[in-house]
Amino acid sequence: MRLDRAFLLLAALLLPAAAVAQTSQKPIRIIVPFAPGASADGIARAIGNDLGTRMGKPVIVENNVGAGGALGLTAVAKSPPDGDTLGIGATGALLINPNLPNSTAPDFLRELTPVAKLIEVGVVVVANPDIGPKSIKELIERSKAQPQGVRSDRSGR
Repeated sequence: MRLDRAFLLLAALLLPAAAVAQTSQKPIRIIVPFAPGASADGIARAIGNDLGTRMGKPVIVENNVGAGGALGLTAVAKSPPDGDTLGIGATGALLINPNLPNSTAPDFLRELTPVAKLIEVGVVVVANPDIGPKSIKELIERSKAQPQGVRSDRSGR
């Protein structure tokens, strides 16, 4: 009960600031760093429809494809900080790409602010049943035993 009152008080204090911040008549842009028709695009369009209705503003979903999502997220990071541009991020683009050798992707965790977790995507490791490892433990052991690491060809070389 005490937490509910604190939350309501905080919400009442922040509502005027949120209203002032969203007085722009510009459309809301949702930048999707993946291809039209992909899952992230569908999610952005579903959210955009509801967001547009709730905000009373048009919402434009813009696909900015390339570099594993880095191009679109870079466009979000470089957009004016006015609250009218949102982006859909994925683990690969946010966390993996900036840490790859020779990556030119910005550090998105410093340049962007997470707003909401939209979906959870499971990641599955698969292997050929004839030659593949049967567990992650076996995959790691096999990788450590081979100086060149685990290979994807059938010879195991």
